[in-house]
Amino acid sequence: FHAREIVPDSMAIYLVGDAALDDAEAALEKAFGKWKAKSASRLRGVGEAQDAARQINMNLREDKGWSYGMRSRLRSNPSGDQTLAVSGGVQTDKTPESMAEIMKEYAEFVSSRPAAAAELERVVENRTRSLPGSFSTGFTFLASMSRSARFGLPLDHAETAASRVRAVTLDAVNTTAKQLINPGKLTWDAYGNRIR
Repeated sequence: FHAREIVPDSMAIYLVGDAALDDAEAALEKAFGKWKAKSASRLRGVGEAQDAARQINMNLREDKGWSYGMRSRLRSNPSGDQTLAVSGGVQTDKTPESMAEIMKEYAEFVSSRPAAAAELERVVENRTRSLPGSFSTGFTFLASMSRSARFGLPLDHAETAASRVRAVTLDAVNTTAKQLINPGKLTWDAYGNRIR
């Protein structure tokens, strides 16, 4: 693993802070300049996955009181695959009912209850207003640079994030949801106390 993965041609070095570029390059050349090796590694897909999102937290936490909190998250892989994870803790005796509600939420999202304008507006406002905090420390700025490089994004990806978020339309959200979400193909991973 080490010989295949820990090599200079699959490595990127990011510097954040008060350093002159010439000094940084000289230090890196001194530390790594004689290191020669070639990576045999390749990006691999994570497999088939269905993906989407809806307000499951409001249903299971606020409406029914079965959970302290639920969340859904769409994750991307540099290979292009995406996976959707819905997670949270629910009352053990309400596990089957909670799973049924999640299935119902996704089925309705792609049919009778698609995303609404108010929902999109709330998400856009949240995303754009939270952007400055996303780059408030050297670590978060470094994470942004690393993520952009990992996904082959342009160097101004972070700077142009707000305009991209504001450009998302309700039609695009609902059309994409219908293309990607298949509630009948969710894979469930439930753990906890056994229901008797």
